[in-house]
Amino acid sequence: MIHICVCDDSVEFRKTFRQTLEEMLPRIFPKSLQYEIGDGVDSGEQLLNRLESRNVDVLFLDIEMPGMNGLALAKQITAAQKEIRIVFVSGYEQYVYQVFAFSPFAYLRKDCIPDELPAILKRIADTFDRENRLISLTSVRGAVTLDTRDILYIQSVGNYYELKTQKGVCRCRGTLREVEKRVSAFDFYRIHSAYIVNLYHVQQIRQNEVSVSYEKKALPIAQRRLAGFRTAYAEFSLRSFNL
Repeated sequence: MIHICVCDDSVEFRKTFRQTLEEMLPRIFPKSLQYEIGDGVDSGEQLLNRLESRNVDVLFLDIEMPGMNGLALAKQITAAQKEIRIVFVSGYEQYVYQVFAFSPFAYLRKDCIPDELPAILKRIADTFDRENRLISLTSVRGAVTLDTRDILYIQSVGNYYELKTQKGVCRCRGTLREVEKRVSAFDFYRIHSAYIVNLYHVQQIRQNEVSVSYEKKALPIAQRRLAGFRTAYAEFSLRSFNL
């Protein structure tokens, strides 16, 4: 679970920014990344109290706040918790060079949020996605861990299923239904009784078949699964390219 927090002294900004996050995150974050937008805080002191009892993974931090400003707060936080992704948020561009000392994840201008925030969220998703998309399986040759992004498709072969990657084939004993449950959170879709395809590698969808990266043959699409597959791929494309 990715815990997101907004620290800004403006109640109206916190409310509006939260609504923006709630609108953008489902379109940008992959299904495999679960997240929670916590209640916002209005000061550095309140944020430090929050961090004593609750984990924060992504922090949208205003720079100009009464009392402890965002720069002083970031210095204190990063000294103890370097893993927090800090996105400085400000309506004043003169701070852009000062924040470099804190190695922030990004700098977001308040008057450019609709244009700049989607790309920042995509970068955040990518950093967490790399950590969360590994899958461990027991193949006929022993235990193996694969990056789900490397799997092109999965095929049922008798009492086995084969995960086809660019580098080769990983064969495991079991059914396609069993592995479907394992990969359903990683943008895979069951297109046929014998095939599950990775939406990330889809190149072209034709009437009853789909072509994937690094593969010469086209995979069949069952007629009853075609409409659902097109919908799933359209939603995936929006998350991937809506920047």
